[in-house]
Amino acid sequence: MPPVAPMLAKSVKEIPEGPFAYEPKWDGFRSIVFRDGDEVEIGSRNERPMTRYFPRSWRPSRRTCPNAP
Repeated sequence: MPPVAPMLAKSVKEIPEGPFAYEPKWDGFRSIVFRDGDEVEIGSRNERPMTRYFPRSWRPSRRTCPNAP
């Protein structure tokens, strides 16, 4: 798994002001996608591999995610 941990959601009393973007958390998975050439890795918020659980997602990710520098 690449050495970039996903950002975790945290509970706050008020939404901070500023030029930020927020997303609602629905029930389901929160994951992060890494691409290096033709290799795609989907990881969990706990940095565990999830690629095998989403066999139909990693191929489109290979076309749409930017390649690693």
